[in-house]
Amino acid sequence: MLTHGMGRASVYKSVCGVVNVINAEKSLSFNENGAEFPSHYEQRDIAAGFLTKSGAGFDKIVLALDGILV
Repeated sequence: MLTHGMGRASVYKSVCGVVNVINAEKSLSFNENGAEFPSHYEQRDIAAGFLTKSGAGFDKIVLALDGILV
């Protein structure tokens, strides 16, 4: 950003554009069957389920894999 004299908003817009294109490409899906990531509503339900089991009070978890919380 500073090296090329770009504004912060331009950098973020470019990054978001790249991320959106990558996310739209089905061949790069992290799911075997190409299923989409859960909606925000579904994520809230999943997080609520983790919260009921969490002794630490984590309330924003949608995935736990090998000890890593997402």
